[in-house]
Amino acid sequence: MTTDLNKKTFFLISGASRGIGKTMAIECSKKFKSGSVLVLIARSLTGLEATKSEILSSTQGLTVLIYSVDLSTANSSDYEQLLAKSLKDSSTTAGDFEQAFVIHNAGTIGDVSIKSRNLNDVNQWDRYLRTNVSSAANVPFASFTEYCTGKAARQMYFKVLAAEEKETLVLNYSPGPVETDMTVDVQKNSHDSGVRGMFENLRSEKTILTTEQTTAKFLQVLEKNQFQSGDQVDFYD
Repeated sequence: MTTDLNKKTFFLISGASRGIGKTMAIECSKKFKSGSVLVLIARSLTGLEATKSEILSSTQGLTVLIYSVDLSTANSSDYEQLLAKSLKDSSTTAGDFEQAFVIHNAGTIGDVSIKSRNLNDVNQWDRYLRTNVSSAANVPFASFTEYCTGKAARQMYFKVLAAEEKETLVLNYSPGPVETDMTVDVQKNSHDSGVRGMFENLRSEKTILTTEQTTAKFLQVLEKNQFQSGDQVDFYD
């Protein structure tokens, strides 16, 4: 059964100041009905302002709220207050909406310059996992210790969430290799020459994806609605 996204929607997305998150916020906003509320969070308020401006220039009747949040230090109380504030600031209640989306997009690649045996800073791991889990699971890339660990943990968390929350549809979307600041960092700083070469080839051969391409696939997956709650769906599936 296909999904009609053209409804009055409460939409929250993290990492909306740049990259995939910015494009997702802009493109998803075009699908929603007038009266919808979009909540954009990221650390960079300047980046969020730019995303908000682009959304409002291409849509009508939407409320766009932006909040600067550092997911590496935020806790459950912070998130509860954020949701309450977003409803208050938009003069709405949860019952005003036909559907709700929470897009956990914010993430970091971790320190790709350090080998796994040397990643022994507990505080560094705590900050990373707060952002990437509580906020490439299938393929173990050299130098991606933190990234692969975080994504594998998040994949299982989503599966458990789907099993426990039957009324919530959970999708773990893998966007593929995308032209972002994150992949530029990997290409420059990975301690593994094979990984650096892989991204160099993707760029030189122009096969690395754009944020627009991966967002279009994400929306296609949502609208076709052929996945089971808790599934991981890859761009190339």
